[in-house]
Amino acid sequence: RGYGLIDWLKAYTYLNGNYPYLYTLWFLRDLFLMNMAALAIKKLVDQTPRIVLLLSMILWLGDISIPYLDKQALVFFILGYYVVKYRMDINKIDHINWALLPVTYAVFLLLDYCLSYTYPIIHQVNVMIGITFFIKLSGRLINSQLGNGLLRLSEYSFIIYVFHEMNLSMLRKICSLILSQTLLIQLLEYFLIPILVIMECIIFGMLFRKISPGLYAYAIGGRTNK
Repeated sequence: RGYGLIDWLKAYTYLNGNYPYLYTLWFLRDLFLMNMAALAIKKLVDQTPRIVLLLSMILWLGDISIPYLDKQALVFFILGYYVVKYRMDINKIDHINWALLPVTYAVFLLLDYCLSYTYPIIHQVNVMIGITFFIKLSGRLINSQLGNGLLRLSEYSFIIYVFHEMNLSMLRKICSLILSQTLLIQLLEYFLIPILVIMECIIFGMLFRKISPGLYAYAIGGRTNK
């Protein structure tokens, strides 16, 4: 209401430096920019792979921002090329000590929750550990009964992604209004609220699919399990 042309452009492109109006899809603009810069990035990595990798890690771990671009888009786009360039085998993650990785991830989750505002580097390190942990976990689950169940639910991943942030924000606000925000309560909210949101999104997706299967398939880009 009262938006002019420039306001709408800012809302959907975050030219003002903020997330777009539909902020769960913030990555689309960055993805377009990364594809435009793909050839330049490839040449830089090919010519100076160690330097680019070092600069990427400094950018990721440091308190550094890039105007009008989320730094994680640049970092992970560059790392993706390293995976392709050096033909890195994701199965090598299976050789990481299974007993050590979950403990390390649990420790960093706690540190992230308690200290990341003061030391942002903890969150950045935790993201990398978390990616490794869940890749390894998925490898262990893929042939299990639980893995088969998760695979069937995977078609709702896009719905979970698009709707989770709005629901998380609402539930957090409701909890903060009706519950005393002690450390224990906040810790329980940290783990339980996402579970509730995921369940809500899956139920919504199931109902959506049942009521209008054609529109549902179109909305999620054909990610249906046969």
